[in-house]
Amino acid sequence: MEFVIRDLEGSEHGPVGEETLKKWVEDDRVTAKTEVRNALLGNWKHAEDFGFLSEVLELQASRELAVEDNFNKAAKAAGKMSRFFRKPQTDKRTSFVCKYSPEAAPIERRMLAWLFDLFIVALVALALFNYSIGIAKKIAIKETGSEELREEDILAEKDPDWVEGEQTDKAGGVQDGKTGKTGTKTTGSTTEDTKKTASPGDASQPAGASGTGEGEDEALVIIEKPRIPDLLPDNLEAITPPSIYADSVNGYNLGSIWQNKSPGGLRYVCIDAGEGAAMWITVSRLRKMVTTVFSLILLFTLFYYGVTLGFFAQTFGMWYWGIFIVKKDVSEVYFLRAIAWTVLMIVLGIFSPLCVYLFRWAPHDVIAKVRVIQVAGTPPAG
Repeated sequence: MEFVIRDLEGSEHGPVGEETLKKWVEDDRVTAKTEVRNALLGNWKHAEDFGFLSEVLELQASRELAVEDNFNKAAKAAGKMSRFFRKPQTDKRTSFVCKYSPEAAPIERRMLAWLFDLFIVALVALALFNYSIGIAKKIAIKETGSEELREEDILAEKDPDWVEGEQTDKAGGVQDGKTGKTGTKTTGSTTEDTKKTASPGDASQPAGASGTGEGEDEALVIIEKPRIPDLLPDNLEAITPPSIYADSVNGYNLGSIWQNKSPGGLRYVCIDAGEGAAMWITVSRLRKMVTTVFSLILLFTLFYYGVTLGFFAQTFGMWYWGIFIVKKDVSEVYFLRAIAWTVLMIVLGIFSPLCVYLFRWAPHDVIAKVRVIQVAGTPPAG
C-alpha cells in the first residue's frame, strides 16, 4: 500500500510505501499533523490517524520534548549568567571606607604595575612565537624542494668577490681571490712607496740585510677586506621553487626573497639558510601566521585584563603594587567595563604617563568612568 503526503505549502509528495513514510517521520519530514492519504483514495487524514505510524510518532514526540527541555535549561543558565553580570549594587562600604578617603594611584605605581603585566603578556607572546616558528619550519620542510640549483640561481657565482674577497700571501703581497696572482698593490696608476733607513747598530736588522740602502724603496702593501653587500641577497628571476640548496653557501641568508617567475609561481622567504638544509616558506602563508599570532596575543591581553579586573578589580601587577580599579563612585567594576577600559588603554596608553603625572588620571580612566586608587587610603581632613 502506498501513500501521498501534503506539506504546509500544499505540495504533494509520493506515492511512497509504509517504510519510506516511517523514515520520513524519523527525519522529522512528517509530523503527527501532516496530511496523508492513501494513494488510491482522495480523502486526507493526519499521520497520527494511521496505526502503523504510531510508534515512530511517539519516538518523535519524545525527541521534541528532550530538545525543548535542553533549550529551557540553556535559557535558565543564560539568565543566571546575565543576572550575575547585572547583579544589583549593594552598599558594601566598611569602616575602612568610611574612615579613609580613596587616594589616586601615583604614576610610578601605575607604570610599575603596567610593566609587571607587560612581562606576563610578553611571556605568553614568546611562547606563541616559538610555537609558530616550529609550525613554520614544518611547513617550510614540505614546501622546500630537494633539487640542485640551476646555475642562474647560484648567487655566489654572480658575485664572487663577496664570497672569496682578496687573500694576502705569505710574502706580504696581495693575492687575488679569483686569479691567484700575487703582486704589488697600486692605487690608481702610481705605486705607493716608502723609504726605510736602517741604523748600523740596529739589533733588530736581520742578518744578511744591507741596512745601508738609504734610497732603497719598499712597496707598501694595501689589503682590502672582502666586500659585504648592503642588502640581503634576493633571487627575483627564478623559474622554479627554492630547494634545500638555496643556502648560505650559494649566497642566500635568513630573510632572502625567492620569486618564482613561472606562471602560477609564488614568492618565498628564507627562514633557515643552513648548508644543504635551507628552509623556505611562501610569503603569503608566513604573513597569515604572523597575523594569527598577533591576533592571539591581542585576545589574550583583553582576556587577561578583562577577567582580572572584572572579577578581582586588579591585575597581578596592580595587586603586587597595591592599586586597584573602581568606578567613579568607588563601587565595583564589572567585566564589560573592564574590557572597555583595556581597549581604551591600548589605544590611548601613550598619553597616560603625562596625564597621570599632571592630573592623576589617564584618558582611558575618564572615558570608561573609572578610577585607579591605592589600596591604602588617606584619612579625611579634620
